[in-house]
Amino acid sequence: MDCDRYLSNIMNSICKSVCIACALLLCACGGDHKADIAEPTPPPQPAGSIQAKDFAGEWHLTEWSVDKEFAAEVYLRLNEDLTFVLYQNIVSHGFQQLSGTFLFDAATSAVSGEYDDGTPWGYSYTITLLTEQTMKWQAAGTNDISIYTRTTIPDLTVVRSSQADSSSVIPFL
Repeated sequence: MDCDRYLSNIMNSICKSVCIACALLLCACGGDHKADIAEPTPPPQPAGSIQAKDFAGEWHLTEWSVDKEFAAEVYLRLNEDLTFVLYQNIVSHGFQQLSGTFLFDAATSAVSGEYDDGTPWGYSYTITLLTEQTMKWQAAGTNDISIYTRTTIPDLTVVRSSQADSSSVIPFL
């Protein structure tokens, strides 16, 4: 009988060990569920104490994080009186001209706008970088970053060829 008891103890120990090993294996195989959960976009850091007059002028979109090979042309004129003109050639049908007004919150470097027809911009933006030649905008709640380079909007190719009818245009901003 001692032999039966001995074998029974060994079997119990083996069963317990197998159960523990299975439990550990299941815990280890759980995977990283963080990949399944979208990480919240951290709020952008504003560029610092800037005023609308600091970024007033003419700008050319030179990089867009959403599409590194963005082939469209976008020019933006921001005026100190908080009006803007957007020239865009996004669908290769020539430049479209859209205008309106914008608001600027100096405390947060936030820019939001509205077209002349009352349509709001698709996003509000935070100016996260402003130098003499470069301006970086981050769309609120996203990782969408637009980089603009200060330039003179080409008169003949953009302004004169632009169409002011915006009824069928999807605006960039």
